[in-house]
Amino acid sequence: MEFVFGMDCHEALVKRADALSDSDWKLLDRPRTAPTGERARPENVKERLIAERGYTQLVGDEEKVAEFSYRPAACKHTYRVVALKKLIRTEQHQPLLFYARRFFFYVTDVSRAELPADDVVFQANARCNQENVIEQLKNGVQAMRMPSDALVANWAYLVIGSLAWNLKIWLGLCLPTSEPAREIRRMEFRRFLSSVILIPCQVLRTARRMVLRILRYTPWAAVLLDGVPHLRRWREA
Repeated sequence: MEFVFGMDCHEALVKRADALSDSDWKLLDRPRTAPTGERARPENVKERLIAERGYTQLVGDEEKVAEFSYRPAACKHTYRVVALKKLIRTEQHQPLLFYARRFFFYVTDVSRAELPADDVVFQANARCNQENVIEQLKNGVQAMRMPSDALVANWAYLVIGSLAWNLKIWLGLCLPTSEPAREIRRMEFRRFLSSVILIPCQVLRTARRMVLRILRYTPWAAVLLDGVPHLRRWREA
């Protein structure tokens, strides 16, 4: 079994990281997404307000990684620890106040040849998005609140709850309007439920069709109505 776990930044690890020489550290080069040219980068309103109102701002200046061997107190074996050192610039009204360091540690049993130190950090960071999905399945759609003690029934309940989360993602991918579609994909499930799903409607059944009359204004109603022809074409295809 192979693993990559984050570790608490306790004093023993910080001392080991401080004892490393400058040659042991190397700059962490994070991969950057190439611009596609589809849309211009929006103004960073948050950064402008921080500068105007004189708030203290923490800005990441550089990141370095190093590794060393370490045996945790509760373990019988020695493992490989990757240390990530971040140099953070503290600013107020944009002038520099001081620099600060922060350490992050990851323990793994994968060798350096199979997984370099940079990839250990990237793999641990990439897992955060998956943990967000797990949190949404647990507290959003409540897919992990098992209703019975039967394995098959609980499996079916978990699949049904996961389909509710997939419905949100599917809707965000199918809508033709780009910005509302991106916002739906970023929504937590509770907000999606209250904003998009729980829209009060009056249902009228006639001989040949069913009419839904929206009874309360919501900005998402217009987005859904604009997407109806697109969804209908997708269903017919």
